[in-house]
Amino acid sequence: MFTAGSDSTSVNIRWGLLYMIANPDVQAKAQKELDKVVGRDRMPRLSDKADLPYFQATLLEITRKASTARLSALHAASEDTTLNGYNIPKGAIVMANLWACHYDAEVFAEPEVFRPERFLNDAGDKVVQRDELIPFSTGRRFCLGDNLARMELFVIISHLLHRFTFKSPPDQCTALGMARLPNNVKICAIQRE
Repeated sequence: MFTAGSDSTSVNIRWGLLYMIANPDVQAKAQKELDKVVGRDRMPRLSDKADLPYFQATLLEITRKASTARLSALHAASEDTTLNGYNIPKGAIVMANLWACHYDAEVFAEPEVFRPERFLNDAGDKVVQRDELIPFSTGRRFCLGDNLARMELFVIISHLLHRFTFKSPPDQCTALGMARLPNNVKICAIQRE
């Protein structure tokens, strides 16, 4: 459990940093909110979470866009059933396509665009939890590390954005493609004042 959890968390952190580089306006807005709520004299704490709606929405968008687990764990149908006109016999192996859920244009408008605002209310001051966001799967067999992973993402990424601004090195183009693991990418971490 710890190995799986640490692997998915580290991959989400790497994607998060790349999304900050590719979306400097989002990075700046998240940092501005962190500075306003936390200040510059201490590090963010979990108790700050409720007062950081834009930052929380940014984390939700990172997990949606990264979709590090493309498919759910294997399940078996416990009885014959029909779903959307498809017959699924008892015992059939079933997997949810999590990536397809996160990139469904009918659910998430312009799914290829990194937009944290999709997880905020109209006023932009409250996080809107969306049932369609299922990065840790869903149902009775969702990932046991869901809460731990969300907590780790909050703590680690908030600390990183509080201390640093992330950019691409001058000699590297940051183009985010369809690869699921952001390997061998150079990142400049510039200490914030």
